[in-house]
Amino acid sequence: MTRYEDTAYVLQGHCSHMLFYFKDAKVDDCVLTCSLHQSQFDIRDGSVITWTEKITGKLLEEIKLKKQLRTYETSVRDGIVYVQWPTNNPDNVRVKY
Repeated sequence: MTRYEDTAYVLQGHCSHMLFYFKDAKVDDCVLTCSLHQSQFDIRDGSVITWTEKITGKLLEEIKLKKQLRTYETSVRDGIVYVQWPTNNPDNVRVKY
């Protein structure tokens, strides 16, 4: 979860490049940068801004396709951020923080 201007944004917790967790990622304005390979994403819609080119060989063939991040709709009421999870069954929701 992060904030840009007056809006809270919730995105998947790992990079779509190599599933590296974003715990040390940097956010500048609306750009999230993965600390592993510096792929960059727009926090507003999860779109790819910069895709890493630092890996070569066979592994690159598996992960070279740009994949945007999953994003979740949010609202803020009385200082509390509410997240709209894409499920009808709350038992299927797992949150790691």
